[in-house]
Amino acid sequence: MRQLRIATLIIGPALAFSVIAPAQTTTTYNASTGSISGTATATLRLDLGGNAVVAPGVSGCQLLPQNCAFQTGYVSYTLPPSDGSSADLTNYSGVMEYVSGVTNNVVYHVHGIASGPDSTGTAVSVAAEFTMRAQCKPVGRTTSCTKTYLGGSITVTK
Repeated sequence: MRQLRIATLIIGPALAFSVIAPAQTTTTYNASTGSISGTATATLRLDLGGNAVVAPGVSGCQLLPQNCAFQTGYVSYTLPPSDGSSADLTNYSGVMEYVSGVTNNVVYHVHGIASGPDSTGTAVSVAAEFTMRAQCKPVGRTTSCTKTYLGGSITVTK
């Protein structure tokens, strides 16, 4: 009987702690418009205001019909005025996923996660994603690619 009381005392405070922990909120911010730089860095213009820069760090990836994982990217955002917080997160990792197309006209979906503190000191976890089209053509001995933004979003959990 004495062992049972000890277990109850150990479990009791743990349960009480989990009940008083603050609730997390998750909000998705869609970005119907944006742009893609030559290095596959996306600038997302959030539909409700604000923006995000999503840099997947895919410099070693070839624009071929294949997936390419990355671990060296970053996400920087300023949320709409209703929230107003911002963050610069340098641990964005994920995958540039082949969706469709052939070598000279390929669609990719880039998605990954990052975490860290935002401008208010609150711990955040961010899932950032965008879709782009890469249209490539040979130019002399190299290949020139035009990248087009097709949509994206960031989901912030605080």
